[in-house]
Amino acid sequence: MEKQEPALHHAVCGVLSAVHDAPTLLDKQRQRFRDALRASQHPANCALARLCRCRVLHSQLFSALHGEAICLLVAFERGCTLVATSASAAGDALAKPETCNSSTDLLRNCYLQPLSACTAEDGVYSAATPEFTARQALDYTWPIVTSVARMWGLHGPLMLYGELMAHLLRPRPRVRRRVLALAQDLRLGDCDGRIPLDRTLAVHVRLGDKASTRHRALVNATAALARHTSRTLGMEVIHFASDSLRARAEFGARMRELDERERSSGVPIVSVPAAQQIFTGDDNARAASTVQHKRNDSSSDQLELLLAEAVLVAQAGALVGVQVSNVDRALTELMGAVRWPPLTFDVFNDQWVPGAAVEGHNSNAWQGLIK
Repeated sequence: MEKQEPALHHAVCGVLSAVHDAPTLLDKQRQRFRDALRASQHPANCALARLCRCRVLHSQLFSALHGEAICLLVAFERGCTLVATSASAAGDALAKPETCNSSTDLLRNCYLQPLSACTAEDGVYSAATPEFTARQALDYTWPIVTSVARMWGLHGPLMLYGELMAHLLRPRPRVRRRVLALAQDLRLGDCDGRIPLDRTLAVHVRLGDKASTRHRALVNATAALARHTSRTLGMEVIHFASDSLRARAEFGARMRELDERERSSGVPIVSVPAAQQIFTGDDNARAASTVQHKRNDSSSDQLELLLAEAVLVAQAGALVGVQVSNVDRALTELMGAVRWPPLTFDVFNDQWVPGAAVEGHNSNAWQGLIK
């Protein structure tokens, strides 16, 4: 396992470079589960440990991470150490391979810490626990998640998922450094001249490879909800994150329009500098092809940037995002690992659920703006 840089374990200007070791605020049951989870993935002797593998049925980054979360939970419940999943290629399309010393499993070898302290070569796979398959469907996840949460005295499935996702997103030093650099770029944190993260409203709009004529309605509804939420909670800045440059421009324009209509001053909006990001949500192309087409030698590492912004958003005071998205579900879970309970708002009024729901959106959309 890669040795961590000691300085990166501490908050800088109140900004955590990782959330897996965030204080649990004297929640003894939660700390007990966190310690047990870590111990299960770091056995004293890998040669004698029960090792297991898991198949994940999804390939996009945050969908694959949710698959790994179930893999990790099932392994924990069965008493085996998870050494590999089939999600090893997740995120490769966004990575910058020339910055990595490995040609395989870029996500774990270069950006995030390994799943466990053991590898497949450390021993034989457990005969009692062969390679298993984890599904995200609620009919599969619900019994496992609720049972483990109840057994460990956790405050429900969301707290459990927060610990699982935070464990999976333990960043390597390069990502930790990027978190701190991004916070400085956006002037977020507790130092002079910055705005504290708990006074920040994070807003996320992901169009992905599903860009359509409905995107403007989604952006307009998100702006209305973000404005209402920021004013209600007294937030001092909005951190707007999106895979679409067009959505960024339209969100800002809509916010200014709403402010002018009511003749009020607006909340400042900050975003990742456009020059650092390759926007993959402005057309129907797959993110991989967009990044490959637009990437050049001076391009920022998109996987590093995405992971760093997720860690930063997780420390915001509240989030506006759609829970049907694996990205926003993961952000909600990570927020729950930092402060409890996490405050999240959805333009469709959907709620977080521990798995992929089969139903559509809640019909009671925010102010009826999405048609």
